[in-house]
Amino acid sequence: MDDETEPEAPPPPPGPWQAWARERRQELSRTPAAAGLLTAGAVLAAGSALGRARAAGVAGVAAGAVVRSMMAEGIRLEREVRVGEDALAVSSQLSRDLYALGNWAIDPDFARLIMKELDARPGLVVELGSGASTALIAGIFADRDAGRLVTFDNSRDFAARTEERIADILRPGKVDVVVAPLREQAFGTTRCHWYDADVIEATLPPDPIDLLVIDGPPAASKWSRWPAVELLWERMRPGGVALVDDGRRRAETAVVRRWVREHEDVRAFWVDNRKGAWRLEKHGPPAEPRLIRLERRLTRLLHPRPAGFGHWPVYR
Repeated sequence: MDDETEPEAPPPPPGPWQAWARERRQELSRTPAAAGLLTAGAVLAAGSALGRARAAGVAGVAAGAVVRSMMAEGIRLEREVRVGEDALAVSSQLSRDLYALGNWAIDPDFARLIMKELDARPGLVVELGSGASTALIAGIFADRDAGRLVTFDNSRDFAARTEERIADILRPGKVDVVVAPLREQAFGTTRCHWYDADVIEATLPPDPIDLLVIDGPPAASKWSRWPAVELLWERMRPGGVALVDDGRRRAETAVVRRWVREHEDVRAFWVDNRKGAWRLEKHGPPAEPRLIRLERRLTRLLHPRPAGFGHWPVYR
């Protein structure tokens, strides 16, 4: 009689402290500043043991600066390599439209992030700012014969150009490019120029938003992209995702910080691609001890944009 062994039970999920420690350990191992400090500390400790603390201090600072600089440059080069890989991944989908990526258009790594989110087969995608990303999403939806895309652009000329590029896959009721001029409006206590909210309210279908791509409007002020969450977050389904391009800009970081601070169901993740990106998930506040929540708030304030994680988001 064959011996039958019980299948091994999956390991229990890590507790909040274990998950937090693992995340911080991973992050510190890929942070140039941490590597520099560790190097400087090691040199100082070795010098002190040999009775040469002053010389070791000078050498430690120099060695730490070199290690920090080399690691930062290595991470930058890794980003550029990933951009090349991502360009290959998205080029076949965009070849029909001959869109150039980079410069004013989205970079290949941000396009790849969009493609990864489309793997979840969202029903409704809303996009702020049209262009190459519109062609990418519309093309994937056309291939699948599923999904709906509504794109808003403040420029009538640019919207017309986008429609011309995707004329063969532009399906009314499935893929719509809508002109929503910028006008000064109040969103809560903040006034800024944003897409005409009346146009957006009149155009959006009643379905919940599964994916929101925020690449507009042009950054005319610090809070130019603030209304996206204020107006559209309630329409997002639980578990829905928003992607924010140009995350390295201070304005975008300030906006994301404010979103997280003022909305308990916004969880922000940093993605270290070329321009930087924020990935927002609509979830309730995590069930973590108060001390961890306090540490996360301090970390978001002091070190909001960790480096070196590619497409692997870091919780912020």
